[in-house]
Parts: sequence; structure tokens; C-alpha cells
Amino acid sequence: FTSFEEYLSEFPKVQGKNPQVRNGLEVDFIEAHQDFIGKHVSKFEWDVLLCSVHELADGTDVEGKGLPQDAESSHERWSEYFVTQRKALESRAINSNILTHPVRLSVSTPAYPKEIDAWLYDLASIAKDRGKALELNGKDLQLTPELVRKVAQACSKTGCKVSFGSDAHTPEQVSRSYDAASKLISEFKLQVV
Repeated sequence: FTSFEEYLSEFPKVQGKNPQVRNGLEVDFIEAHQDFIGKHVSKFEWDVLLCSVHELADGTDVEGKGLPQDAESSHERWSEYFVTQRKALESRAINSNILTHPVRLSVSTPAYPKEIDAWLYDLASIAKDRGKALELNGKDLQLTPELVRKVAQACSKTGCKVSFGSDAHTPEQVSRSYDAASKLISEFKLQVV
């Protein structure tokens, strides 16, 4: 699609055949540009607005390769990642419903800090207080199921709702890890948006 208008004009055609199809958008949270992004995105009505953190303040790609893996560098990246996700949840400029893939940094930084449970609890608490959900991400369930389990545990403890997203970029990825997410949702008695 070349514009939001073109994208949104397709939904009436699809919804007539399947009324459960909802229009949505995933936007990156980039603190320096949040007002611009929010102003542009808020011009339209969305059934669901996802917010994600794909890069840190210095431009580091959270899925980038070749990053230093020493304990100090890893800890600093994880700490910044959670601070940035917190800002994304608290942003008034980007009024999202769901914070996507809250443990995606594990792609580039597999060693996570001992504080991760507390940081996830804090993130889930903020999401709950803001009426938002955290995502149990299908790609992350394949890559680091133990971390997505920690997301589910934090959501269970705080009463934060969850969503399930397969993170599909191709048709065969649609609904990937759905069974694993369903088991976590059932095990932890999570509310799904």
C-alpha cells in the first residue's frame, strides 16, 4: 500500500466476507519522533494499534548482529530496552493498545539479566494501569520460550491482559506457535484482548 488511506479502503471489502477482520497497525516507538508518529497515526481510526521497540535510543537494532556480548554491555542493552518499552507504554503521543514482543532483544542479546523478572513485572503493571496488553509473541515463543513464559507469569501476577501475535511476515508464519501461546494462556489463566 502506498498510504494509510489505500490500506484502510481495503477493509470494507474484506469485512463483508469476514466480519472478524479488524484494521490495525504496528508502529515503532522512537522517543525522539513519538510526537510526529503519534500525530500521523492518530489521523485514522484503528481497531488495534500495536507499539513495538525495534531500536534503542542510539539506533541499535534490537535484532542486530555482532553486538558486544560481555555482561556489562548486555545488561546495559536490556536495561535500556526495558526503559524504552516503559516509555512506549506511557506515551501519550502514541495511544497503542498492545506492546509487542517485549523480550525481542534476546535475538541480539541472548544473555538476559537476573532483574528480568522484576522488569517484566514492572512492564506488566504499567500496561495494566494504562489499559494495555503485552504480547505473547509467536516468533519469540520459537526462539526463547522461557522468556515468553516469564512475560506470561508477569501478566498473571499483575492482571495484565495479553495478546497473541504470530509476528507473521509471510503466509506460512500466520498463527505460528499458537498452541504454545494457548497453553500459557490456559496455564496462567490470562485474559486475552
